[in-house]
Amino acid sequence: MGLFRQKSSEELVYLDLSMNLLEGIISEAHLANLTKLWHLGLSSNRLSLEFSPNWVPPFRLYWLDVSSCSLGKKFPSWIRNQANMSWLFMANAGIEDAMPDWFWVSFVQVEGLDISKNTIYGSLPTIFSPNVRLLDLADNFFSGTIDPAIGESMPNLMLLSLSGNKLYGDVPSSLCQLQNVAVIDLARNLFSGELPNCWKHNLTILDLSSNNLSGGIPDTIGSLSSLEALHLSNNSLSGEIPLSLQGCTKLFVLDLRQNKFTGKVPTWIGESCPSLKILRLRSNMFAGRIPQNLSRLLGLHIVDLAHNNLSGTIPKSFGRFAAMKVKREDKEYVLQGYKIVYVEMMEVFMKGKALMYGDYNGILSQVISLDLSGNNLYGTIPRELGSLRGLMSLNLSGNHLNGEIPKEVGSMQSLESLDLSRNDLSGAIPSTMTYLTFLSYLDLSSNNLSGRIPSGNQLETFNESTYSGNPGLCGFPVKQICENDDNDAGTRNNNTSEEDGAGSQVWLSYLSTALGGFVVGFWVLWGTLILKSNWKDAYLRYIDRQYDRFYVIVAITFNRFKNSYV
Repeated sequence: MGLFRQKSSEELVYLDLSMNLLEGIISEAHLANLTKLWHLGLSSNRLSLEFSPNWVPPFRLYWLDVSSCSLGKKFPSWIRNQANMSWLFMANAGIEDAMPDWFWVSFVQVEGLDISKNTIYGSLPTIFSPNVRLLDLADNFFSGTIDPAIGESMPNLMLLSLSGNKLYGDVPSSLCQLQNVAVIDLARNLFSGELPNCWKHNLTILDLSSNNLSGGIPDTIGSLSSLEALHLSNNSLSGEIPLSLQGCTKLFVLDLRQNKFTGKVPTWIGESCPSLKILRLRSNMFAGRIPQNLSRLLGLHIVDLAHNNLSGTIPKSFGRFAAMKVKREDKEYVLQGYKIVYVEMMEVFMKGKALMYGDYNGILSQVISLDLSGNNLYGTIPRELGSLRGLMSLNLSGNHLNGEIPKEVGSMQSLESLDLSRNDLSGAIPSTMTYLTFLSYLDLSSNNLSGRIPSGNQLETFNESTYSGNPGLCGFPVKQICENDDNDAGTRNNNTSEEDGAGSQVWLSYLSTALGGFVVGFWVLWGTLILKSNWKDAYLRYIDRQYDRFYVIVAITFNRFKNSYV
């Protein structure tokens, strides 16, 4: 903090220390000599600004950014006399107070205002400054309605974010008059009624999710040729997806989840939206077959059509999803523009629960998921899906799929979550599933599967519930003993401590025999391998392939012994 005490600081006009690891307290004394300061940036540090309520700063700021600094629970009164302020950023500053009446009067020249992620309450003003270009009041406790003339009072507005508040009433039709607006985010409020049918201009992001909206999608939304993200999820919207929406040729995200939409999944999506990366139509009433031409969308990496009334077979063409074939290593943002002021958030259902992913540092672009669960799909699981080696989550549960689990599933090397439960699958579980070394969630329950459960790698980590409802299965971890296999792991579920101890001795015997046999066999072969170089190379390659498998078996055996002993 010594910088603030230097005599030369009296001439300082621009000071920006944002995005560092600074910590400590800034008091009035630190800023007392900065009489000519007009730009002050302290955001994204661990600083606390502690000023007396009656302090009057010696400067007149044009720009102030103290986001993610601690300003105290009371709304900072020291900014009241900063009448020349044009850009004010106080997001995530720990404020828990009412919006003061003087605020909207004092800052008549403000162009950018971000006080999001606080606990500020009160009503929105009737009239905003006509100079406002950026207005972000998201994630607070503002209540009431939006002034119907909001679009007329802020003709220069480029970004409007009022999400995560308690605003209600209709979505004002005057928003359609904003010729320069690029982002409108009114999500997570209590808005009701139908959407206005007057959309136009250069809107890039429209987020009206998690409200109480009804009616259909207005045809004029299709005139938004620059639209990259359309979020209408978690409302009560109905009707079919209008044909006019194919005019949104630059869409990256189409999210209509949890509404009452009907009709078929439009085939034109695979033709008119070539840039689409995320398609979420989950929990609606869509019927008919799944369009095969969705696979033409080269960038599509999240597909969620779950919990509809879709029928027919799974398209074999889904094995051609280009963005699902390779695991994403490079991070890129789902949305190309406005990533600083609008962060794409996405709820993805995988591993048996809903997980929230944000597009911070391009993380969302690395999530690859295909969910067709809870429909009326029938037929076999296409072998072609095995080519989706970048897929992290595959959910086909709750359908009427039959036939065997294709062995090609073992080629989906990035799978972390696989759910094939509640179908009519039969036959044996393919041994190739032991190749899925990243698998942490597996559900094969409620099918007609039979035979021995494969062992090895991740399959050793799942419990009996993973395979329940398949009476034909045998072997660890289910209780059913495989024919002619008295030593199967399923026999180890005994009721007395004496039997548990005996089971522990058996596993110790197995372990010592395996280790001893490995050592003896290794030295018996060694002399031959020295003489036969080609045998030696083959053997060493074999050892290299089996090392990880052997390590996992030893670890699992030890855990079983430990658990049975305890």
